Amino acid sequence: MLTLLQGSEIALVSLEEAKNHLRLDHSYDDDYLLRLIQTATDYVENYLGKSLLSKIWMLVGTPEIRSDGLSYLKLPNAPILEIISVKRIQKENKQTIKRYCLEQKKTQPEICIYGDGSSIEVIYRAGHGDKPKCVPAGISQAVLILMAEMYERRTVLSVENSNLVQSLLAPYRVLGVG
Repeated sequence: MLTLLQGSEIALVSLEEAKNHLRLDHSYDDDYLLRLIQTATDYVENYLGKSLLSKIWMLVGTPEIRSDGLSYLKLPNAPILEIISVKRIQKENKQTIKRYCLEQKKTQPEICIYGDGSSIEVIYRAGHGDKPKCVPAGISQAVLILMAEMYERRTVLSVENSNLVQSLLAPYRVLGVG
């Protein structure tokens, strides 16, 4: 089970950037624009399968034991910036695991531990960084385009068919394997 413990404290796209992009000089729609920025950011994160700005996640799951004798658990919302803690869950106890490795794969990162297949809890920080400038420009531009399309077409929206947005996001998308 994946749980968001701490979201990003700042927005990927500021209200000022959004208003400049739309060429707006009034404040009538500021609250609405903030909602659209968040909606567009959420859409892009879900589409890519990634955290954009740094967030702290907790994943509880049962690792897959592979032929090498090690246990692997896939960590969603890459890129992984740091592993905060890894604990084995046995009944009502949590035992800290000190020896583990993080395998940053192109598809989806995995944590690797010596284990018996017991459930583990991993707390980690994921995203491109703590500031908007850490996120690739194409991703930020896609958020601006989506926000603008939602603003301009409040009743009819064709985000799924936007080739430009999909082209901007394609290099960063995490595709499921298997």
